Amino acid sequence: MLRNLSKYILLSGILILPLIYWPKGEVPYELPKVWFFQRLVEVLGILGTWKFLKEKQKYLSRRNDKVLIFLIFIFLFFGIVSSLLGVDFTKSIFGNYYRHDGLITLFHFAVFFFFLNLFWEKSWEKSLFLAISLGCFLTSLWTVGLGFRFHILKDYSIYHFGNALGGTFGQPNFLAGYLLVCLPFSAYFVSKSRCLGEKFFLVACFISSY
Repeated sequence: MLRNLSKYILLSGILILPLIYWPKGEVPYELPKVWFFQRLVEVLGILGTWKFLKEKQKYLSRRNDKVLIFLIFIFLFFGIVSSLLGVDFTKSIFGNYYRHDGLITLFHFAVFFFFLNLFWEKSWEKSLFLAISLGCFLTSLWTVGLGFRFHILKDYSIYHFGNALGGTFGQPNFLAGYLLVCLPFSAYFVSKSRCLGEKFFLVACFISSY
């Protein structure tokens, strides 16, 4: 039960993350995504701790990449030291006002790494690819809808950069980077599909995304 709960929370979070934004927020795009990611990792961390305590021997006996784990600790150590030696430790903790990319978020990434390192199962792979692809597809549909409102219906209340739209990312370059990173995952399902109808649907999803 715990294994499946962790899996579904992870996959749901990955799918929803690109769609997260808060239009009434002072920083409506980046900060809500950071906040959501941090809460997702905290939930996974709690579940992971519970699983580890219940089946400690099972997870301790796994062949984890000890070199990579060591490098993560070294990275965290130097991150903390450089923050202590810097001119503004408080800013180092929280990071840029518009990004919240400080030590708090860094530690969340570290917890996310340790969760995946300990509890990842090969059987999750295809589901993860699907979650990433669906998140990309829904983000693309959202952006296409905004484009229709902006360019066809002339709704200029939509946030834009010189007529270029960033959808739920605000900045078009951020959206383009996200879509580019997701490209291999979407292509994977197109290449693996054997049913003609399913392939047409997946190709349509793929085209709408890019």
